[in-house]
Amino acid sequence: MASRSYTHLINPINPPVESDLVVAQPITLESMRMAKAYGEEHGLVIDHCAVVYEEDKNQAPIAFDSVKILTRSVQDVADFDTNRKLPLIKDIFDCGCADSAAEFVIYTNLDISLLPHFYTAVDRLLDQGHRALIINRRTISGQWTDVNDLSLMFAEIGIAHDGFDCFVFPRSWVRELDFGNVCIGAPFIGLVVALAITGMTDKWMLVEKEHLTFHIGDDRAWDSGNLNAYAQHNKLETAGVIERYESEHGTIRWDTAPTWSFGALAQIKVDELGFPPSILPRGPKLKKRLVSKLRKIRDLLS
Repeated sequence: MASRSYTHLINPINPPVESDLVVAQPITLESMRMAKAYGEEHGLVIDHCAVVYEEDKNQAPIAFDSVKILTRSVQDVADFDTNRKLPLIKDIFDCGCADSAAEFVIYTNLDISLLPHFYTAVDRLLDQGHRALIINRRTISGQWTDVNDLSLMFAEIGIAHDGFDCFVFPRSWVRELDFGNVCIGAPFIGLVVALAITGMTDKWMLVEKEHLTFHIGDDRAWDSGNLNAYAQHNKLETAGVIERYESEHGTIRWDTAPTWSFGALAQIKVDELGFPPSILPRGPKLKKRLVSKLRKIRDLLS
């Protein structure tokens, strides 16, 4: 069987001095280099692509295979009181995959580091018949600040985290996925990507606890007050994605159906949450974990 090929998209930036990315970004990029070297030793074809604004292209490592330049931001699609030049996730996928021949695309948040065996583990999971993966990170202690300590970070098991921040799916899906105008760097980005890709196949897998990626500390920088307007924007866009899907495919009988508008689900009763549970992924574990996320956008689905 021929080796699979992957293009891994990431959005490096020039972080402000107060940002946690001053520490996290170089660690992430070095972990990617190490994981790529290990994966290529095992026959995988891996392309690292930085999708950036012109002013940030100096942050793309020299070793990266390609650098793609973004030309718009969320400021071009909505009005905000504060000016944050945040990319649209749709643009990152469209731009990063435009001339790629890779079979699969991988996207990770900028503060998510990889274990050396990340790509080989992804490849083996796809060997099992899965078509898409959502890989949850593990959170390690916040003591780490030096890229030279990566081996010690790898050794720390950490604790499981339920955020969606790493995705693997066929590159050919990119043109079909509806992400709305959701921007990265604000809440709900992981949720809307998960919704979109799980709607393409029943053969997707949530990798909940495996030691494949990690985040240093649990500072929840994305939940800061200065991102409230962008969180609200993403909430509205998420609701729009759901509405468009149901407009095309019809309304689900939420009281009896074991499926949802974005993939296979465990059976759910409407009165459990007080509104149609349009965005619960499959299985009782996920159902329990995502209740709080659903409540945050309940007003948008009423």
